[in-house]
Amino acid sequence: MADAGFMRIMQFYNPKWAAVLSIISSMIGSLSFPLFGWIFSEFLFIIMAGPLMPNYNEKRDEWTLYFLAMCLGMGFVGFS
Repeated sequence: MADAGFMRIMQFYNPKWAAVLSIISSMIGSLSFPLFGWIFSEFLFIIMAGPLMPNYNEKRDEWTLYFLAMCLGMGFVGFS
């Protein structure tokens, strides 16, 4: 039986740029769930600390924007 390595399979795949794009998209997608956990935990910490923090509004807005950007990125990578 012939060796069916990665390079052997890739020689049949055209166009090559689509394969590279899908590999990069998969790598970015695999980082999305740990990133989600980190951003969501920071966001929850800010919300639970509440107005007792002196810069509550700024931190809340900052982490909300991070969360929104991460969700948009996950949607783009997930559906591309």
